Amino acid sequence: YAPVFLGMLASYAIVVVDTNLAWRTGETSVAAMAFATTIIQFPIGLVGAAASIAVLPSLSRLAANEAQRGAFQTLLLSCMKSVLLLMVPMAVALVVLRQDVIGLLFERNAFDVLATQQTAQAFLAYSPQLPFVVIDQLLIAAFYARKDTRTPVLVGVGGAAIYLVIALATVGPLGMPGLALANAIQNSAHAVILYVVLARRESGLLSRDIVRFVAKVALAGLVAGLSATVAAGWIVLISGAPSVGSRLATLAAGTAAAWLSYLAVLVLLRVSELTQLPRILRR
Repeated sequence: YAPVFLGMLASYAIVVVDTNLAWRTGETSVAAMAFATTIIQFPIGLVGAAASIAVLPSLSRLAANEAQRGAFQTLLLSCMKSVLLLMVPMAVALVVLRQDVIGLLFERNAFDVLATQQTAQAFLAYSPQLPFVVIDQLLIAAFYARKDTRTPVLVGVGGAAIYLVIALATVGPLGMPGLALANAIQNSAHAVILYVVLARRESGLLSRDIVRFVAKVALAGLVAGLSATVAAGWIVLISGAPSVGSRLATLAAGTAAAWLSYLAVLVLLRVSELTQLPRILRR
């Protein structure tokens, strides 16, 4: 637990620095970043945190037996593919419909249209990390299963350094969104570095299959984003001024279009992992 504790201290230090820099970009920046973080954490908790907690006991049992190394790699890859399948359409829908999501949840009393726009800017800058963070949480669980708590912390310290460099370089020209983008790059880099380190120890994690899978999911996500944009734009045209009803209709149409087009592309591309999702969700 000592490395985990030290890693938490490092993370808290970055939060303090991040908050301090945010105050310098405007009085409302800290609030906008906090509300955007609330939205960001919802799909991460729903998919990434849930999956990593659920799979940790199984990974631990397999990691304890050298003869089960192949099964360890297979289970980890399967989980990584599953969380990506779930996260990509959720992330796409949230990004495309961010104004309506934030307005519907928070826009009342002192939280006005300007606050919605600022929070949406922060969310957009945070959003690139979504598919990386859910993978990152599984990778951390994989290292813990191997009784290695030091490597994620060391990579986290490196990620903190990445954040500081990017934040200090972008806070001037970009303001508050620059800090959110620095955080997204920090967390995404943490996932990429952990994957490279673990793949060097577990050679089965590197394969053309995972590259093809990611490419297919990315293409499906792009189509989902375009479909959600068209569907949401059509609702906006016929509904007029924003209201609770119009925002609900926009969210319903955009989300449905995103998921339906996403699933259709995956079926056309013959992504076999798609057939596992109903069983996983039932369990």
